[in-house]
Amino acid sequence: MVLELLEPRLPVGTLIVADNTESPDLRPYLDRVRNPDNGYTSVNFPGKGTDTMELSCRV
Repeated sequence: MVLELLEPRLPVGTLIVADNTESPDLRPYLDRVRNPDNGYTSVNFPGKGTDTMELSCRV
């Protein structure tokens, strides 16, 4: 996963926005950023229908 390659360079406070988070392909990404043990705090923003976004902050 690209995020894992970037994490060593992401300072605290980095914001990451993911779009179309209802896609099954994004499940591994969401599992990573939603697990506080991985160093993120995340919030899901529902949109129209199944169009959602995830906002994650590196902590």
